[in-house]
Amino acid sequence: MVDKKSEIVLSEFQDGNFRRLTELTKKTYPGREISDPEYLKWEYLENPDGKALIFVAAQEAACVSQYILLPRKFIVNGVQQSGSLSVNTLTDPAFRGKNLFPQLAEKTYDAAANRGIAFTVGFPNPLSSPVFNTKLRFHSFGRIPFYIKPLRPIHSALTYFFKKGKKRGEETPLAFDPYGRSKTSAVSLFELETDKNKFEEFIAQFHADKMCCTKRSFEFFKWRYCVVPMRTYQIYKVETENHIQAIAVVRSATLFGLKALIVVDLLNISSAPSIQAAENLLQWLTQQSAKRKMDLVAIARQDTGKGKISMGKLSFFRIPDSLLPQPLEFIFRTHSPNVKLDVATDIRQWYLSFGDGDIF
Repeated sequence: MVDKKSEIVLSEFQDGNFRRLTELTKKTYPGREISDPEYLKWEYLENPDGKALIFVAAQEAACVSQYILLPRKFIVNGVQQSGSLSVNTLTDPAFRGKNLFPQLAEKTYDAAANRGIAFTVGFPNPLSSPVFNTKLRFHSFGRIPFYIKPLRPIHSALTYFFKKGKKRGEETPLAFDPYGRSKTSAVSLFELETDKNKFEEFIAQFHADKMCCTKRSFEFFKWRYCVVPMRTYQIYKVETENHIQAIAVVRSATLFGLKALIVVDLLNISSAPSIQAAENLLQWLTQQSAKRKMDLVAIARQDTGKGKISMGKLSFFRIPDSLLPQPLEFIFRTHSPNVKLDVATDIRQWYLSFGDGDIF
């Protein structure tokens, strides 16, 4: 057992394995992904945008707090920028209230600036949000809209409001027909290597359309969705004349006892055929979910620019932030006064989805 009176040392994490980090995370999140060394290896070491910056507070060799940034490439007003995503902030319950989180964060930001990282974004939970927005001088740009389409409305309402299920349950295997048809376009599975060239053509257009977004290179897309341990994603596409028009990344989850299809990413460009393809793809996913007696389809999507989809037209409605267990707040901080990213400080200029964070 750690003696709470002994010295606490803050330093960059340089261990050759993640044993000390998993020992810390198991105290708060036993059985979760971030308590698994293979998951941490994937998240912290194999990210194609760069290895994680990790700072820890340690006492008698045991980690009692951690702060972590994942390098990310972003497109800002047509220019690639080096940024980062804040993830997995955690302090041992016995050591909370000692200001460890903000101290570690500032050390991490200094290291990030020295390595050419211009800014950090995050999606904090309600407990950490005040620290980010006051002590750490982040700016809150607002909340990402969260939409759902109930497929069994009465059952879903009763289950949710009477809390008949735990917050996060087991992943439900998906068995969608990969070659079903939407109203106007064929839906098929995205084949990673076969579709590489078509993906790169499509994503170049996507980046050109968006004022600000995470750069979804082929390597990043593969890492984020195709080789991740402990998670299973399905990727579907709509093509016309051998060109990708829309892509959807989905996974299943049981949330508060409800079987949900989570649309992690829904990508389209600004052309009318692409917008229509994305809407058809979302409708097809909804139909497939209903056939398998899932309770709802959920999607978080901030996109007020080119290529915007009318969620209301597709019978999705936005959940008020007051009803969400964790509103999807988007925060931003630059690490140098010389960084000029004025356009990036307006959430209306951003494309954001679940895929930009690491919740799903």
